[in-house]
Amino acid sequence: VGSSAASDVYKRQETINLEKSLADVTDRRAGGWRLQVGTLKEGTVDLQMIYDPSDADFIQFSDAFFQNLQLILAFMDGDATVTGTYYGLISAFDVTSFSTPRQLEEAILVDVTVTPVLEEGTDEPPRWETVNV
Repeated sequence: VGSSAASDVYKRQETINLEKSLADVTDRRAGGWRLQVGTLKEGTVDLQMIYDPSDADFIQFSDAFFQNLQLILAFMDGDATVTGTYYGLISAFDVTSFSTPRQLEEAILVDVTVTPVLEEGTDEPPRWETVNV
C-alpha cells in the first residue's frame, strides 16, 4: 500500500460524517433510562466528482481505490488559499467506495467515500485542525 497527496480536488458535493461509538453505562441509579457515553470517534467523507478519466483528481482517486493507495486530504470549511481561519478534518484516507451511478439527464458522476486511517510511515492519526492562513 502506497500513499499520495491530493491537492485541491474539484468536488461537486462533500459530506463529512463524524460520530462516536456508544458505551452503555446504565446502572440502578438511571431510573429506567439507558445511559450511554461517547467513546471512539469514527467517520467517513462522501464526495461527488464529475466523471472525467483525463482529470488529475479523478485519476488520483481511481488509482487510490484500485491500487490500495492512501491519500492525504484536508476537508476544511473554506478556501485555504484565502487568508483566514479554517476548521476541518486532516488525515490519511483509504478510498473505500468508488461508484459511478449513471443518470439519464445528468453528467456522469463518481460517488467516492474515503475513510480516515493511520498515515503510513508516521502512524499519524486523523485530526480535527484549526488552520490560520
